[in-house]
Amino acid sequence: MDASEKAFAAVSYWRFEHNAAVEVAIAMAKAKVAPVKRLSVPRLELQAAVLGVRIAETVRSSHSIRADDIIFISDSKTVLSWISSSTFKFPSFVAVRVGEILETTNPHQWWFLRSADNVADDGTRWCDNAESSNNSRWFAGPEFLKLPQVDWPVTPGKVIANANKVSTIDLSKFPVNLHRHQPISFKIFDELKPRFRARWFSAVRVVALLLRFKDLLSKKGIETEPFATPSEIVRAQDWLFRKIQQDAFSDEITCLQANRSFRDHEYLIESVSVYR
Repeated sequence: MDASEKAFAAVSYWRFEHNAAVEVAIAMAKAKVAPVKRLSVPRLELQAAVLGVRIAETVRSSHSIRADDIIFISDSKTVLSWISSSTFKFPSFVAVRVGEILETTNPHQWWFLRSADNVADDGTRWCDNAESSNNSRWFAGPEFLKLPQVDWPVTPGKVIANANKVSTIDLSKFPVNLHRHQPISFKIFDELKPRFRARWFSAVRVVALLLRFKDLLSKKGIETEPFATPSEIVRAQDWLFRKIQQDAFSDEITCLQANRSFRDHEYLIESVSVYR
């Protein structure tokens, strides 16, 4: 699979092993012009991956021959990272297509190949002297397919995805001197209240990351995930609920903390807008 700003393409091959001989034959290929609405190259590469999966399924269902293994090869590290990701926190465009890919394949079937060795690259670029004979690599297949699999110039997609992950630095190895004249607080909440009311879930994620940063300053460690984890989301929601209660019922909380009586319960129900 491959893509450019003008097109994306996928091509599949049968690879037969008989004794010491290896035969390669083209099974199916397809190229599509890039949509009129401009997409980034990584998204076009993802489209090519979807096209490759659909081609593989068509070949599989249309032949009586059953392949021992199906391998998908791409030169896009971004696409391989999406497919191998364990977070699944993608924009809708990416999530839908990654979901379709993972319905019929698994990340272990995906491999990385340099662009120079990627045959599908020939289907995404226009040139006047394109090679179209039966002996061209498009029809005959790449030369490395005729080698033993251990000699292929490919890398497992999982390895590429792990290499692209944001590395976490152990800050405990670096001496940091913090001079604080005032305790850390989250007064920014008061300034962002209107935005928080309009975008509650965005607020929860922001607070989750702020609480993580507070833990880092307190030397309590930090999560390795680049996004807020489920436990951090729950913690942030609890913090926000407490803050809202402190703002809405400050007098009542003060009375309770001082063991003093306060306005009766019926008055509270009538006065709070959420019960109206």
